[in-house]
Amino acid sequence: MRNISIDETNLITKGCLSITANNCNECLCKAYQNTHVILFTCNSFSSHNVSCTLYCYAPASQYFIHTTNASSVYVIRYGQNCCNWSWLIEQINNAINNTVRISEPRFLALDDDGNIITTSKYEKLVVKYNPNNLTEITRSHRLDDPPVNVGYYKQHYYVGFENKPMEIFNSTFHKLDGLINDGGLKSPLTIAFRNDTMFICTQIRDIVLYDVKDPKNIREIEKVEVKEDGVALAPRGLLIIDNTNFYTASFDSNNIKIYSKSGAGSWTFATFIQAHTDVKAKNVTDFRMDDCGRVWIVDEGFHHIKIFQGDDLIGTITGLNEPFNLLILKNYVLIITQKSGEIIRIDPRVSCNK
Repeated sequence: MRNISIDETNLITKGCLSITANNCNECLCKAYQNTHVILFTCNSFSSHNVSCTLYCYAPASQYFIHTTNASSVYVIRYGQNCCNWSWLIEQINNAINNTVRISEPRFLALDDDGNIITTSKYEKLVVKYNPNNLTEITRSHRLDDPPVNVGYYKQHYYVGFENKPMEIFNSTFHKLDGLINDGGLKSPLTIAFRNDTMFICTQIRDIVLYDVKDPKNIREIEKVEVKEDGVALAPRGLLIIDNTNFYTASFDSNNIKIYSKSGAGSWTFATFIQAHTDVKAKNVTDFRMDDCGRVWIVDEGFHHIKIFQGDDLIGTITGLNEPFNLLILKNYVLIITQKSGEIIRIDPRVSCNK
């Protein structure tokens, strides 16, 4: 970057300057050095003589340009603080929703390109949607049995059924010979992946870890019992930190717990969120944690999504009909499945810097 001469006496507002420089890029560099700049003009009088004026009032993050013959206006865009909950929930409440009908969708997954994947139980399909508008991209051939869940990892689909073992399909939906022949994994609930390990919440009240490095040779690593006060619980939802630490919720309890491996075959747990009794969740089916540490709990029983900051309930999304699964995409686009037969997309149209 070249040296820039600054006329300190020519202030427009506090912290804003007029600049003489060799080109508009030098003015842009100076604008980025001042986090208050929102806009500046660049007037080109010759190839080596430009004059720039900086206007300030907001923190900068990126810019775009409006250009005429001899003058350019650079508008510095700034991101929005989406950790400001009162502001964000207002945007969500005022958001425009769009919906697509599908017979009894349940769980959601994302492929390598960020497309949304779910199952249609009664049509016996796995369907992929565009996350920007919920238009259908592709669908599988009709399966032999009704799928109840799907996971996606490294170009493979892991499809669960009610009364048969899980099946694995490649990217063109050709079924692999290797399958997870474990009777306890009929009707798998939540499926999550991390570091070539698949975590599955099962109907028999535990979480099973599988090595999926080779999809044609799946092997069980271990089982983790999910209990509270000595009583086995039905786990729902998974947030994987690494292969030895994860969060899970329960269909039977309003708690979210963190499990940590303490030794070979041994796991300990601690309560991460304890919802107060007056807002106790009825039937938790999923949960997510956002970039600001807030936890979004899908409560099928009360037809709500409840948002917690620590143990404090800070918001509720209502007007839902048997919500089941949730994805929080970039800029708080929410994707929600409803057992009534819908996928809902809620777009608050924000641009987050956090």
